[in-house]
Amino acid sequence: MGALSTFRQSQFDSLRLKQMWSMCASMPSFRVNGCSDAVEFSRVIMDNRTLAFESSYGHIFLTDIGQGRATVSFSFMDGRLGEHTDEAKGFLRWAMKELGLSRIQAVVPLFWKAYLRWLETRMGFTVEGIMRGWNSGDAVMLSCIAGEV
Repeated sequence: MGALSTFRQSQFDSLRLKQMWSMCASMPSFRVNGCSDAVEFSRVIMDNRTLAFESSYGHIFLTDIGQGRATVSFSFMDGRLGEHTDEAKGFLRWAMKELGLSRIQAVVPLFWKAYLRWLETRMGFTVEGIMRGWNSGDAVMLSCIAGEV
């Protein structure tokens, strides 16, 4: 598994979901698939089209998995995006190969500049456009396709 070796697939029960929501909700700019409360977060995470992976320093969520596509959210609690680039790229390559994905997209609030820059310059994502009125503000849609990571 190489770069993916420090991540493991998450197992959830209601207590674990509440703890995870509390942790994610404490980061004002973090949203998994646009979730705004614990109930919605639990619904998305427990959906059979969602995979969650965790390590000692963060989480990767793949949501809306289907038809060769998925949406990714990275959450590194230590805030050091650059230090996790190789591992995150390894995860994307693994997901594309093992899950048969040809496209992975990310939806990022417009104000989250460092995350947007990391996805575009270090992770190989391409900006596709602005999603106006997404949740409580505008967001940027980015994607990468097989062979670009």
